[in-house]
Amino acid sequence: MNRGLDPEEQRRLLSELFESTSDVLWMFSADWEEAIFINDAYEDVWGRPAAALEREPADFLEGVHPDDRGTVRAAMERISGGESAEMEFRVNPGEGYGRWVWTRGRPVYDDGEVVRVAGVSRDVTDRKRYEEELRRQNERLDEFASIVSHDLRSPLSVAQGRLRLAREECDCEAHLGPPGRRRRPDGIHRRRHAHPRQTGACRRPGPTWRSSNRSGSGPTPTASGTRWRTCSATR
Repeated sequence: MNRGLDPEEQRRLLSELFESTSDVLWMFSADWEEAIFINDAYEDVWGRPAAALEREPADFLEGVHPDDRGTVRAAMERISGGESAEMEFRVNPGEGYGRWVWTRGRPVYDDGEVVRVAGVSRDVTDRKRYEEELRRQNERLDEFASIVSHDLRSPLSVAQGRLRLAREECDCEAHLGPPGRRRRPDGIHRRRHAHPRQTGACRRPGPTWRSSNRSGSGPTPTASGTRWRTCSATR
């Protein structure tokens, strides 16, 4: 800071700086019983009049979401006890506590004693909304991945089940073994060899011949028996 400025000019410049920022700048007594300073950004972010802090310094807690007030009170005690604190919480009841603020507070010492507490609160609503949207997108992606994974597993499970059933009902070595080790079932050989059209043979009854006792006579047929002979299968 320029040391050539008089104290009045310095206060004026600081006031301009405090009022031009969108961050909430605040200062309270060490016991939070007096609001020493708070800039105009407070009313926009908190949604409550700054004048109410003059009557009741703890009025700013009324602008904090009920579920977050315990966290804020605990941080206030730490700051009054000489610790710095940082937190995020929801404010502005007029907007349904839709504003998120990041707050950092610290103690101010005088001769080793905490005499004041000061800090800054920044509106981080846009960041929180972005983070929430990312979380929802990740949830949707996880759900989609789960559905796709399930749909891929189901056909494989069905195919594996059918394969196990086929191995139980069939001759695995004959039908399902590696190509180099497959063999034809014995039943197929038997049927092929027994089928007359496959072998080219047929069976037809013919006369049974017997030799005659008469000299010079040839064999004569009898009806006492039947013999089988080979004939063409395409006849």
